[in-house]
Amino acid sequence: SNRGKTIVTRTIQIMYWGVAIFVAASMLAPDLLAKLFLGVSLFGAAIALALQGLMREVISGALLQLMPKFEVGEYIEVVGLADSKGKVTDIQYLATVVETPNGPVIIPNSKIWDTPVRKVGPPPAPKSLIILPDGFKRKP
Repeated sequence: SNRGKTIVTRTIQIMYWGVAIFVAASMLAPDLLAKLFLGVSLFGAAIALALQGLMREVISGALLQLMPKFEVGEYIEVVGLADSKGKVTDIQYLATVVETPNGPVIIPNSKIWDTPVRKVGPPPAPKSLIILPDGFKRKP
């Protein structure tokens, strides 16, 4: 597609200019380049620490997509997690949605990946009481 070509072309241009600036800076001021590299490294480490939880959820979600413990529509219970017994309605990259009798529950994928999941059957159908009018006779 045209949009894909534009993105690839733009990425190559940015990489080209980045390498050109890197080579020019290393020739003109080698000490400045070392300090710049140190600053970028520290900034990258700070970002990695800040996004640690998010990355854990994304990786758990990707693992659940590649190696599913259950499918949408199955009834599960996350062992040790209160109010987690119900029907799986959606598996996303950050969380899984389970429809319980108390309403939908959003469970982080890292909890599901790290905790045993028990597949359970659907809840029993509710029993109904039918009140018949007076004079109704049952045929033998």
